[in-house]
Amino acid sequence: MSNTERIEADIAELLEIALIASRNNMPEEAEAILLAVDKLIPDHTETSIVRAMTLVNNGEHDEAVRLLKTLAESDELDNHKVKAFLGLALHMKGETIASREVLRELMENDRDELARTFAEKILDLAPANN
Repeated sequence: MSNTERIEADIAELLEIALIASRNNMPEEAEAILLAVDKLIPDHTETSIVRAMTLVNNGEHDEAVRLLKTLAESDELDNHKVKAFLGLALHMKGETIASREVLRELMENDRDELARTFAEKILDLAPANN
């Protein structure tokens, strides 16, 4: 394993720990981990996604959606994963129609199989009448 691969694996583990902290009602600890990752890799998309999910877990849906929308609109990113998480954040916020629009577009236009599968699973959770 190269040094770069080792660093990437370590970052992935840190992000997973941040998610675990977030899910266990430890938002300050999660944010501390995310700030450390920000110092190592500024503007890291995965860190922003985890930060958004931490916000969702903390009930801060508006801020999570705002963060993910900003990322999704960036021309610099391959943003299929961001859009999938935006759909999830909108769903968790209760904006089912907006969530379904984002996820349907992702399913119809994205070549990333993982993002399409994720979108399909979220769509299965969301009732069509909201």
